[in-house]
Amino acid sequence: ELEKVGISEWKKEIYPHYRRLFPASERKSYRHIVRTTEAGITTIWKVVDQDKMVGFLLTNSLENNPYLQLDYLAILPT
Repeated sequence: ELEKVGISEWKKEIYPHYRRLFPASERKSYRHIVRTTEAGITTIWKVVDQDKMVGFLLTNSLENNPYLQLDYLAILPT
């Protein structure tokens, strides 16, 4: 199941995984993700299975544009 995540949950629950799983050269800054999320460009999702977060993804889209870009996808190690 996919659940939208706000900035506070991103910072608390997902951001530590994001920093650990993606090399610095591939990560966007925390500030950039906050800005684009607040601007309605980036959406943060968590993947939930049996009430447990098992992954996350970040998508980007523009208003009045039918396309969606998958920016990051991670399945958490068990």
